[in-house]
Amino acid sequence: MLDRASDSCTTGDKTLHTNRMRHFLYVIVCKTGYIRYNFVADGERQLAAKRGLGGDVHMGKKQVLTLLAVLELAFAVVCVALDLLLPSLVIALVGVIMLLIRREPLARLGYRRQTGMLKMAGVCFLWAALWTVVDFGLLLPLLSRLAGTARDLRGYQALKGNVPMLLGMLTGGWLLGGLLEEFAFRGVLMERIRSLLPVGRLGIIAGALFANVLFGFIHVEQGLVGVLITIIDAMFFTALKTHYRNTWAATLAHGFLNTIGIMTLFFTGPLPAFW
Repeated sequence: MLDRASDSCTTGDKTLHTNRMRHFLYVIVCKTGYIRYNFVADGERQLAAKRGLGGDVHMGKKQVLTLLAVLELAFAVVCVALDLLLPSLVIALVGVIMLLIRREPLARLGYRRQTGMLKMAGVCFLWAALWTVVDFGLLLPLLSRLAGTARDLRGYQALKGNVPMLLGMLTGGWLLGGLLEEFAFRGVLMERIRSLLPVGRLGIIAGALFANVLFGFIHVEQGLVGVLITIIDAMFFTALKTHYRNTWAATLAHGFLNTIGIMTLFFTGPLPAFW
């Protein structure tokens, strides 16, 4: 009798072990955005827990997206700090990869179809022209006197009267400045910060500060005043994006501001300020 009971227990243990081996799974479910470790079949989980074999370990979709956002932001800081290749391009490429992983549309970064696009473009041009006057007539003179130095524009001395360089700078001002930099900073980084915080003004302000200060530091070749005026200009772009709820507004304003500045340099040479 005891032998039969022993054989029965042994057979049961063998069956249990066989079931465990058969149901031992390691599943990474990317489509739903969480990671699951399924060690044993549902009917054996209580027994497995008593024997210390563990059950399911979950990382929710929200936690995974948060981790990805933090890593993306940390990588952006490292890119800017080390001046890695072209930081704007690297940040933008990583942003595209993250969009694909998250399966998010460009609308998630603020790129939306806008009714009255031509009207918005015209308004952004007028604001860019007005902001240029504010920059050169008020902000740059004030910052220069407070810092005891002017914005360093020596790298643009060859632009005066140089038509081929003018065409290259205008193209770069739109592709690199208007499109790429806005995508990387007011698009990717600003929205990543907002995704980590509750919906509301806090997310907008924190996102703007992080993205725009980082944006300023990719212009360190223009000196302290250059960095500060770039941060202030970035706040101007952010204000337009927030007003229209569309990153295209910031892109247009940035492109127009670059165009006006480049044309000024073409005719006058480096101009630190109006006075």
